[in-house]
Amino acid sequence: MANRKYIDDYEITTQIDENGVDKQITVYRGEYFEVQLEGESFQKFRLFSLILVALIIVFHIGNGVMNVEGMYQFYVVFPYVFAFFPILYMSSAVLRLPKENRLFQRDEIDLSYRRMENWSRILFVLVGLIALGETLFIVFFSDGTTPWLDFLFLGIDLAIVFLTRIFLQFQKKVIIEKHSEK
Repeated sequence: MANRKYIDDYEITTQIDENGVDKQITVYRGEYFEVQLEGESFQKFRLFSLILVALIIVFHIGNGVMNVEGMYQFYVVFPYVFAFFPILYMSSAVLRLPKENRLFQRDEIDLSYRRMENWSRILFVLVGLIALGETLFIVFFSDGTTPWLDFLFLGIDLAIVFLTRIFLQFQKKVIIEKHSEK
């Protein structure tokens, strides 16, 4: 098992196959979770999440290829570089989102919905820091001849902040509860 965090949710049992050979199999014994989406289907939620993450990736990379003076400042470039980590983990979580409603294991919930939510929050903070840093550069440290590219960079970063905020609001439609045996 790759992740030790979920090791207590699984049990290794021995089963005899059709040839009479003992075979060890892993059986899930942990808690199950139910996911409800308010007014959305799983397909629509997954598609909208994929679109938002794709837009965030395109805008973020697009901002990185622009030759702006603000990107030569450590207080802009550090959050920009570190923002790739939340984007990566957020993308992997979105790709793990289920297509249909069923009972989910704890690791499925943690590696999709909860990871997506946590890394979205971190990304929101980092792109906010990028916008703040670029604004500080334009207002206080540019030589007064700030090219329009710096304003374009700031505008695109504010669009990423806005998209990330929409993504966080959209995730509030997801309600995750422990499944109760009846």
